[in-house]
Amino acid sequence: MRRPGLNFAPLKGAPTFSTEQFNGIFVVTFETPIELDTSQILRRLRRYTSVIRISDDRKSLRFGLTRGVRVNMTPAAERLYIDFLPETWAGDA
Repeated sequence: MRRPGLNFAPLKGAPTFSTEQFNGIFVVTFETPIELDTSQILRRLRRYTSVIRISDDRKSLRFGLTRGVRVNMTPAAERLYIDFLPETWAGDA
């Protein structure tokens, strides 16, 4: 299975972002507004999230998690890859 990635093409790179996780919610906040199809992301992450919403100002994504996970975000060129790992994961994340 391919890793889920947020595609920011035609930008030359993924926007600067920060993350937070609390009470079953994972939030990615970007410095600039983004344009993404959340329905495609939700289909790819259905095992881990029940809903994905983009904020009104288009600067953040909120994921409603269906299980406890550790999240690792990896920027690569115009993509931002998301890895949902088991809570017990002991490697780099």
